[in-house]
Formats: sequence, C-alpha cells, structure tokens
Amino acid sequence: MAKKQQSRSESIVRSPIVTVMGHVDHWKTSLLDYIRKSRVVAKEAGGITQHIGAYQVEVTHDKKDKKQKALITFIDTPGHAAFEQMRSRGGQAADLVVLVISATEGVKPQTKESLDHIKKAGVPFLVAYTKMDMETANVDTVKNDLSELGYITEDWGGDVIGVPVSVVTGEGIDKLLESILLVAEMQELRAETGADMEALVIESELDSRRGIVANAIVMNGTLRVRDEIATQTVKGRVRALFNDHGKGVQEAGPSMPVQILGFEKMPSVGEPIQLADKIEVHQKESSGLNVGTEGVVSVILKADVAGSLEALEYILPEGVRVLDKGVGDVTLSDIELAAATDSMVIVFNISPKQQTINTADTEGVILKSFKVIYELADFLDEAVRRSSDPYFDANVLGRAECLALFSVNKDRIIGGKVTEGTIVEKALLDVWRNGKLVNSSRISNLRQGKDEVERVTQNHEFGMLLSTHVNVRKGDELVAYTK
Repeated sequence: MAKKQQSRSESIVRSPIVTVMGHVDHWKTSLLDYIRKSRVVAKEAGGITQHIGAYQVEVTHDKKDKKQKALITFIDTPGHAAFEQMRSRGGQAADLVVLVISATEGVKPQTKESLDHIKKAGVPFLVAYTKMDMETANVDTVKNDLSELGYITEDWGGDVIGVPVSVVTGEGIDKLLESILLVAEMQELRAETGADMEALVIESELDSRRGIVANAIVMNGTLRVRDEIATQTVKGRVRALFNDHGKGVQEAGPSMPVQILGFEKMPSVGEPIQLADKIEVHQKESSGLNVGTEGVVSVILKADVAGSLEALEYILPEGVRVLDKGVGDVTLSDIELAAATDSMVIVFNISPKQQTINTADTEGVILKSFKVIYELADFLDEAVRRSSDPYFDANVLGRAECLALFSVNKDRIIGGKVTEGTIVEKALLDVWRNGKLVNSSRISNLRQGKDEVERVTQNHEFGMLLSTHVNVRKGDELVAYTK
C-alpha cells in the first residue's frame, strides 16, 4: 500500500521551473553555468550543486518596496539539436523558457526549432541576448530577426521581454533573473502541498554504488521517503531523497529538483511519477535484443545516463542497427556479444576500463568512446557509408586476383593478375576474402617478369612485394587505391 499523504493541504506560491533553449554555440551552457556558480543556494558547504539535471538558484528582488528572496528552478537540459526530444520534454515540464540568442549572430535554425517547441508547449518565453561583451554584438539585428518570425520585443511595441547579458562581465544576469520572476508572477504559479503528488523524470542512471537513480522535479504535492511510487512502466519505493546539493532530505515539495533512490527498474526520461495507488503500471516487456530497423552497421550502445542514450538513438544515421543498448559501464558481456555478432561497441560519456579495452582488442571488436555527440554521429555516418562502399573516400586504382605465393630471399612475393584498372607501385593495398577485409598494407615493389615496373595494367600478371607482412591466400582479391 502506498503511504498516504498528509490530509492537511496548503496552497503556496511555487517557484518557477525554467528551461533554457537556443542554437548551439550561443552560450546556453555558459549562461547556465554562470547562474549556477554565482547564484546557487549556498546552504551546504561550498554551495556546489550535484549534476542531477536541475538546480535551484536564490534571487533577492524588490517586491512592494521590500527586498524578498525567491527561488528559481532551472532544468539543465542539453541544448544541441541532437537532443531535440529531451529539450522538447524540458519545454513541456517548464513554466517558462529563456531563449538564448547570440547578439553577434542572430536567429539560427535551432533558434527557430526552439520557438516551435515553445509554441507547442504553450509556455511564455523571454529572450537573453548573449555575447554582449563582443564588439560585433548588435541587439537590433536579433530583434529584427524575431520580428520577421512574428515575435516583437517590448521596446519595439510587442510583449516579448529581451535582456542583454554577458557571461564574461556578468552584465544583465540580475535583470534576467528578475525578469524571470516577473513573468512567473504574472502566471500566478501555485501548488497544493497536500494534493496528489506528481513529479517528472528528467534523467535516470545506474549508479554502481546506489543502484537505479531517478532525477526528477516535483510538480505538485509532496514526495516523501518511504512513499510507494510508480510511473506507467516501473514501480518503486522511495528509499532516499537527495536535493541538488547531494544532501539527504525527508521530503520534496513543488518545483524542487530531487534524486530518488528506490525504483525497481530504470524509468524513462519524461515519465510522470505518482503515488503507486494513483497510476496503472504497464511493465516493460524484455524482448531480448533490440534489432531496431534493418541496417548495414550493427552497434551496441552504452551511455552514462538514460537521457544520453535516448539522444544517441535520436541522431543515429540511417543504416545503423542497434543490436543492444544500456546505461552504465561497458561489460565483458557487451564485448562478447559484439564479437559474436560482428558489431561495434559505441559508448558516450563513459571511460571503458582497461581490461574491457584489452578484451575488445583481443576479440577484434571496435570499441569507440565519445564525449561529443556529433563526433559520434559523424563516425557512424562514415561507418555506414564505408560498409556499403569501403572506398567512398578513396581513389580506387585497380583490382587484382592473387594467383600464387612465393618466397624469395625471405621475402614473400604475391603473384597475381590485374582484373580491373591498374595496379601502381607505392599504392595502398587491401586484401579481401569472401567479401571481408582481411588486412591492409602498401605496395613496396612491383615486377613483370624480371623487370621492376611502376604499374601493371588490366589482364597482365605481376609479382608484388608489400611493405608489411599480411595474411594473403590464393584467390584473395587485391584492391589498390590512394587516399
């Protein structure tokens, strides 16, 4: 049975929940970092926040001629277009959005995407003009770009608040925070502390020490330790709660970001959390391997947290088949599965253990680790193109067939016949067997009969010496090319 909430209910003004959106490189992350470091609620030693996907800042502002303190909750959602789904969910969870636009560049494609998310979420927004410390900053250009999209700023006769800011000098940060409180005040945000509890998962991860950890924001009511809780797919019992400083708390009220320990399985990003007796749970079915769509490159995906994993799946290029996926360290089982299925292991924001790396090398498994999501996407895009055309970025000179192998003065000579194009001395050479690349080298010497030659054309036989010893057999296909 779920623990019953206290019957006494109190209507309170709750803190606004804010997400920041904008085009990549418009300093969204820098703005969030500046606000967190300069304004974080410093009740614990050092005032350092935990990375739980959200945090609260304290603002002193004028209200009715009095200095009052207020809290603002920021959802620290990723800002790149690759994380479009997560960012969209952030918009739905937020009361308002800060749209970051560089005063040196103006509106960009991802700015327009952000405006689309804001419109769909039906929440108000204000604009932060960033990079105001740069000589090329021009706020009027940004205002003009916005007006062409139908958004008019207040000083141009519209209703969109715009604030020039700089994370270098600190210009406008106080005004931005005060403007957020002003917009929130006009929304009259309130919550019932005794109402049915509802929270929203903004991140989840598998912690090696603490097990499954869900990062969430309480949207209504009060979440307490020992509450029986659930989403539509998983159940749990709150074993512990931690605030954004990592300090244990007994309960969390509206607009408070919190870490929850106690879920039986990993909840999905964006799932609502309620008391267990208020929601019907449909357990996720485990169907073994997730083969996804038909593709030409098979991968096993591992990421640090569930949100990252979701973002990775969203940006995978066409032609990638996800054979398996998970959160947490790369395991030896992952390597064994990759070896058995001829798959690559692709990891994001994880540093594989040396033993795992060694095992991958021994098993011939490609194990690649990335910190930047678009570098990962580019790598897989090239892998897909290379799988359908291994020489998409090369100039193929000619192809030949290995007819025989000879040993002369300890040198291994390949005897072959050109079947297509021209085989050229000093060219790179790939050895293919039954449709698979066996090895690569470079042609160091080329002969016809007893004569050393620079090239051999189609339908002619040759003798070839490679710069390194490679595994070659009679019948193998030889491909000569340059980069």
